[in-house]
Amino acid sequence: MNGATLAGHVTVEDFATIGAFCPVASICRIGRYAYVGASTVITQDVPPFSKIVTERETKSFGINAIGLERKDFQPRACRF
Repeated sequence: MNGATLAGHVTVEDFATIGAFCPVASICRIGRYAYVGASTVITQDVPPFSKIVTERETKSFGINAIGLERKDFQPRACRF
């Protein structure tokens, strides 16, 4: 975390990355392996394994595939 501002009772799970100058509201959870882009305002929970980038409204832009690959996660066949 570089210049991120975490309000009270914020939970940052294992291997989460929070970009520079990200304010995170109180009682939010940053899921494991999540990636939050620089200057993104977090006002609600960030799902694990996701990429989040936005100025005011939190939106997920898919899974953090690069971060998972760097931690040696192996792809599996998905069953629906």
